[in-house]
Order: sequence, then C-alpha cells, then structure tokens
Amino acid sequence: PRSTLFPYTTLFRSPRLRNQDLDLLHRLWLEISADPRFAGVHHYHIVAVALQQLQQELQGPRKAEVLDKLWRELQRGSDDEG
Repeated sequence: PRSTLFPYTTLFRSPRLRNQDLDLLHRLWLEISADPRFAGVHHYHIVAVALQQLQQELQGPRKAEVLDKLWRELQRGSDDEG
C-alpha cells in the first residue's frame, strides 16, 4: 500500500555511489551530450534510462542473467566505496 511507502520516501537518503560509477556516468554523459540533439541532457536523464532498462530486464526473460550480474557485483566488493 502507498501509505506504508510514505515514511520511507520522506526519509530516503541519496544512494552512495562509487567513484568509478560516477566516472562511468560522466563518460557516458560526455559521449551522449557531444551529439547536438542531446545538448540539454543531464546526468539524471542517463540514470533514468539505465534504471528503466534494468526494470524492463528484471521483468523479462533476462531476469536470471541480470540478477547473476548483480550477484557477481556484490561478491566483487568495492575498492572505492565513494
């Protein structure tokens, strides 16, 4: 129910991102924004598209593959906890 989400959303903190993930996001932004059609693109647009793609993959036939990638990422740990 929506009411149970309200306290969580009002207390939500920004997620911690590793420096290497921020660097990748910025490199993708630079590549995309070099195209004049995307002159007004912001980093959050790129994150939104990536999250929408992830959501679609988790709801489709590639769910197991995506979760396996996530599991490997978790096992790998992080040299840079940004």
